Amino acid sequence: MKYFLFFLLLVAPLAAFCAKQLECGRHEVDCTGKCGRFIDKNGDGFCDIGGLSANQAKILAKTKAKPYSLILITAITLGLYLATSLLKRFNVIGKTLHQKIWNVVLLVTFLVSGILGLVLVAQINYNILNSWYSSFLYLHVEFGIAMAIVSIFHALWHVKYYAKALGLKSDKPRSIKLHIPFIRKSA
Repeated sequence: MKYFLFFLLLVAPLAAFCAKQLECGRHEVDCTGKCGRFIDKNGDGFCDIGGLSANQAKILAKTKAKPYSLILITAITLGLYLATSLLKRFNVIGKTLHQKIWNVVLLVTFLVSGILGLVLVAQINYNILNSWYSSFLYLHVEFGIAMAIVSIFHALWHVKYYAKALGLKSDKPRSIKLHIPFIRKSA
């Protein structure tokens, strides 16, 4: 029984790999890297394994990727952070609530970006939900931008903690002790 399980665990990944290789030769749709097996030796921008018609190639060449909103997301995030900072400064909200708001924003952006990243890996490795790939990738990057901006705020709040953790700052106040050998204390 042990040998059978060992054999099964050894052969199953190999069989799955072979099945994917066989399936890869049957592409009759766009294969511009969405399946994870993109090969472009002739440099035309299309997968050499897949079979695109000339019409499909023309349509695909005309479509452009949607640009990411780096400046817009950064401006919105900084504006909202400035707004909550002003509310904190004028004692409308407390420091704790301000930090809780931004910790929740950091958590949500992390979870959305992370889960979409895992879905993208599954799409590439297992060839599932390929029609949603570009939408998921776009959202993954957009939430990742917001997460990066909020994580900078978070890191700045904890600079003292990081300095202590890295040994750059000590909890104890430093005292200077001079040792002068020729001066003796009187008894």
